[in-house]
Amino acid sequence: NPMIAAASLQSELQTRLKKMTTGDVLSVRTWKGDRGFSLTCLDDGQFRLEEDGFQSQHLDDLSRQEVLKAVKPIARREFPRSNKLRLTLYKEGNTHG
Repeated sequence: NPMIAAASLQSELQTRLKKMTTGDVLSVRTWKGDRGFSLTCLDDGQFRLEEDGFQSQHLDDLSRQEVLKAVKPIARREFPRSNKLRLTLYKEGNTHG
């Protein structure tokens, strides 16, 4: 699984969100994998955002821009001391990438 610098999360997401198609899930986790969030591409080009860590929340029908905005406070909360993040892309229903 490719690791990215936490500082480049926003630009990395911008690139990846554009390429995602329906049913794609992008998981962003801490290096240990214990906290993070996932983004699922819905069929109308919208995204579902699921946070799972210090807090759990579910946001549906977000545009790309809304995703990028919503991710900022989540990243601060879930990755306060992370320098590296683990990104995994897989198809919904197939969690093994």
